Amino acid sequence: MVNNELEIQLNKLGFSENESRVYLALLEEGFSPVGPIIKKTGLHRNIVYETLDKLVAKRLVSEAEQKKIKHFKVLDLNKIIKEKESQLDLAKNLVTTLAAIKKSENVEITVYEGEDGFQTALINAVNYIQDGHSNLVLGAGGENFYKAMGDAIKIYDRARLKKNVISRMIAYEYQRTEHQKSKTINRPLVEIKYLSDQLNNPSGTVVFDDKVLLQIYSAPPAVVEIKSREVSKSYRNYFGLLWKMAKK
Repeated sequence: MVNNELEIQLNKLGFSENESRVYLALLEEGFSPVGPIIKKTGLHRNIVYETLDKLVAKRLVSEAEQKKIKHFKVLDLNKIIKEKESQLDLAKNLVTTLAAIKKSENVEITVYEGEDGFQTALINAVNYIQDGHSNLVLGAGGENFYKAMGDAIKIYDRARLKKNVISRMIAYEYQRTEHQKSKTINRPLVEIKYLSDQLNNPSGTVVFDDKVLLQIYSAPPAVVEIKSREVSKSYRNYFGLLWKMAKK
């Protein structure tokens, strides 16, 4: 059986539960077709395929055909470290940018930690936004978002619907199938476009009115709220450029 403690550790690094199970099973099997992974994890065949596709998109697993059968293997384990280093670099660059802005503008920064904090930040946001305005989501969180929101997603969406707030989301191609099969596609007032997986960003960003929320899917999750017209305008312009590049 796959080591439960290792699954927990991978979850803390941002792996979903299915990603952790499939990744560790593949690590034990080595270069392998899907059959042994299904048997080892006990997951449905479709779930295993979808999870492997996500791991391939994240460049943690590679795929190749052998005798016309798809085989998979775990890539360099140091890629996990490199991904976290990339997130750290992103945070450092962000802090540097925010520090420069803070000198020229009265910027308010609030940090929300844990699932309760994550949910509070999103519900506060939808209560704050003006009726009929849009919130722009860059880097839809998918499973990580729903896990962090829990049942609070119902409160959040009811408030959006009441205020006629449209969520325009930019996700990544590896999430397209997941969205088509999940509740995302059926959520009210949601428009989604997709970018190449090469542009994948590990964090999520929500832009609305004069605020920006940086969603960090760590363990526990966290949200950094920035109140600044200048910062919001900058992110809004960036979102507009990517929205034109993205595909429905």
